[in-house]
Amino acid sequence: MFSQAIKNMQEREGYPSLAGPELDAFIESNHDVVLVFAEGMKPIPEADDLAVILPELMNAFAGKFAVAVVPFPAHREMKLRYHFLKIPTLVFLRGGEYVGAITGIRDWSDYLEDVQMILAAEPSEPPPMFAPDENASAPAH
Repeated sequence: MFSQAIKNMQEREGYPSLAGPELDAFIESNHDVVLVFAEGMKPIPEADDLAVILPELMNAFAGKFAVAVVPFPAHREMKLRYHFLKIPTLVFLRGGEYVGAITGIRDWSDYLEDVQMILAAEPSEPPPMFAPDENASAPAH
């Protein structure tokens, strides 16, 4: 369940909550998309910050992106598809393809810089998910 701050943002900004075929259709019908992952099994206080940050970010980029909020039950599939682990995360897509992600809460200037880099990037495969090898030794210094 989304926090009240996220629900209020969705209502105020008109960002739909989508999963499954509806999410896929949304991605297909919009060229530039931001998927918002702001929900966990337990409340995630940092996610509430997105209720303020995201609308301002979308205003700063003149409505360049269509926004959909992804509910928690769909997170597992999306984490595997776009290779992120932490919540909150914003995943950016262009033409249905991965362009980049912003994970966690950042300073405003970092958001602006990161989105500029994402806008300039070509679609690519998401970065590999890293699972530390418990048997690996630490590098020597």
